[in-house]
Amino acid sequence: MWKELFFLIATIFVVTCTGMTKEYNLEAILKLAEQNNKEIKLARSDLKLAAAQRKEAISTALPKVNLELKYNRNFLENLFYFTTTDTKTGEKITRSFKASFDNEYQFNAVLNQTLYSFGKVGNAITAANYFKKYTNYQFSAEYQRVLTEVKKAFYQALLMQKVWEVTKQSEISARDNFENLRTKFESGVISEFELLQAESRWKNAIPETMKAQKNYKLAINNLKALVDIPLREDIILQGNLEIIPALPDSFSEKQLFEQRPDYNALLWEKKLRQKRVSVEFSNHLPTLSADLIY
Repeated sequence: MWKELFFLIATIFVVTCTGMTKEYNLEAILKLAEQNNKEIKLARSDLKLAAAQRKEAISTALPKVNLELKYNRNFLENLFYFTTTDTKTGEKITRSFKASFDNEYQFNAVLNQTLYSFGKVGNAITAANYFKKYTNYQFSAEYQRVLTEVKKAFYQALLMQKVWEVTKQSEISARDNFENLRTKFESGVISEFELLQAESRWKNAIPETMKAQKNYKLAINNLKALVDIPLREDIILQGNLEIIPALPDSFSEKQLFEQRPDYNALLWEKKLRQKRVSVEFSNHLPTLSADLIY
């Protein structure tokens, strides 16, 4: 019996002395999810996009300076020819003078400042601020959703591991029972029918163990995919299914909606869409600007 239990533990947990198996508890898994989960990475990139759009909107109200520097090197001289009449002799004389330089430089500077835009700049900045708040709430909602999904996957894998252990132990017990009854049958203590019943229970326990093993591997692979752990890496989950977390405090309906990032994201998305209507309308209005050219 003890040998079979040792074999069960060895099949579930790869030997740790090889140095390839890593142990993870819930905190370590959640930390990996924060760093490696692809959906959290995409949501975090949206935050950077919102910050960039806000800077772009603010830049429309700031002066713009365009600088241009040109250099031209003339290898041949440009001569200008003209014909004149000699006042003394009355003869026509063709003369020339140099009309170019060996090195030519040109520098232009243009300063542009928007003086009045009929709400275009203000609406763009406000819309950018709305978008930033919307993406912040959207990131919080996505962050909480992913971590909740990771927690479910962690405890699901832990549960499937326990189920596999129980089914494997049941299979071993059924086989031991069959071996004992076979000894009794050979001694003439029990009938053949009782022996066949014990053998049937043992054989029926084998596919249940294989099914539990498959469910455990699927749960582990699902957890690995969420936190970006290579599928070939062997891991051990450390956790307890007997500890029930305390229930959260009760909140009023108003407090509940104020703390829901997904609900607040929808509210700010509505404000953002309404403000974008004003932005599009202000794009059709005239803009007053000033240019200073040097």
